[in-house]
Amino acid sequence: MLIDKKYLEIREKVLSDAGIRNELVLLPHEIESSKALLRDYEAALAKLDRHLASLFVRTGRIEERLHTFHVAVAPHKRIPVELLSKIFAYCEPDPLYIDGQPVPPNTLYPWVLGQVCSLWRLISRHDSRLWRSITLKANAASERLCKILPTFVSKTLVIRDSGCSVTSAGKIIPQVSKLDIEMKAVEFKHLFDCLSADIFGNIETLYIYLRCSSRDQGMPIVLTEALSSMDKLRTLRLGCDESGIVPQALSLGFPCRQIVSLDISGVEGVDVVAISTYIQEFKSCESLRITLTDYDDGITIADTQLVMHTFRTLPRSLCSLVIKAHPYHEFFNSMHLVFQNILPEAWARLVFLDLMAADIEDGATIDQILRQCVQLASFRSTVPCAGSPIDVRVREIVLPHLTSLYFARIEDSWVFQRLRVPLLKDIVLENLPEETWNLDIATVHEMISSSGRSVQTWVETNGDRFAKKVNVVVVGSNDVV
Repeated sequence: MLIDKKYLEIREKVLSDAGIRNELVLLPHEIESSKALLRDYEAALAKLDRHLASLFVRTGRIEERLHTFHVAVAPHKRIPVELLSKIFAYCEPDPLYIDGQPVPPNTLYPWVLGQVCSLWRLISRHDSRLWRSITLKANAASERLCKILPTFVSKTLVIRDSGCSVTSAGKIIPQVSKLDIEMKAVEFKHLFDCLSADIFGNIETLYIYLRCSSRDQGMPIVLTEALSSMDKLRTLRLGCDESGIVPQALSLGFPCRQIVSLDISGVEGVDVVAISTYIQEFKSCESLRITLTDYDDGITIADTQLVMHTFRTLPRSLCSLVIKAHPYHEFFNSMHLVFQNILPEAWARLVFLDLMAADIEDGATIDQILRQCVQLASFRSTVPCAGSPIDVRVREIVLPHLTSLYFARIEDSWVFQRLRVPLLKDIVLENLPEETWNLDIATVHEMISSSGRSVQTWVETNGDRFAKKVNVVVVGSNDVV
């Protein structure tokens, strides 16, 4: 609205003479017009505020994406996670004094490598790839490290004979999920005598290996109370250089029904008769590693039948089986009877099977096992001679889910003539020195040609791992690269 200039000059003079401040006095219709204009401005400002808020949201999302990108391309991505996590852990500063100044308790002080830049500091604290597992020792340094580690870290406490502080072990054990103990039986007893049984509630994985002497009386009874508090225990590995220790340990009250992985293969001369009575208690076991060996004389036919009965009905949940045997005892001669006695439905549930150390001497047993393992994804074994029991006219062995094969001490090519593995991805062939080499490589080519993927075939000879690369076969083509 235009206002006459002369009118404004007169109004200013009148107001000045009256002692009134020089302000613009609007008429009623001018006021209404100004209010409408002000409302328009406020609406525009509100619109700008909403747009600005949306920009802030987008900025936050972009920053998250940039952080994800920076983490993805950060230098630590090119370093093995296990190595980098150890670097970060061992470079952590003393949490008690930094630059001579005391640090407040419960403060997550930045790692040394995290001080390179703010991004590395963020990565060092929050990238869970770095902290999948940390190995601690029972000492004061590990105590301090536990206090500043992120909460999601999977911690393993390793206790050995030397350098073990019982006091530190008692403080660290409640914070770890894995406990690895290897020590003399006497010191093992002393350790558990000094520890409270209720600190083992978070243990999920337990490894125990004892070195015994003729004067040792076996596993300490005090371990029973600790075992009763291990509500989360899922993985158990027992080892000892004395055959009677493991059955005695299993009798102490391990929570057998909740354990999903059992490894009792690291025992020299385990009493197979005693051990077989406990296998059936592991109702939820999914992975079993066992050594069927007995150095004691006088194993009877009844004992052998007991072991075969035990393995006839393996746990229904079992999907991974590793069996070892020692050839220097008469029980070794009954190994094929143990395998042949296992029910077909037990074989059919297995996904991983390792018979590399079982030393099976007849091809008929391997043939029978493979025909029943219809769900098998990985298989490791020796290849004995076929012998007369195998009829070459019998149908092929089809393993529709198998992706990995590892054969050693190959004495014959019959298994390659029979196997059909449509999903085979990796095959490793290991043999004794070349003068005992009895493999017809053409049969391997024939087996691989039935696969639906590219397969790399290797040979290990004279102890040189992967010393000789045989070929790389591109499936679907007759060309060998």
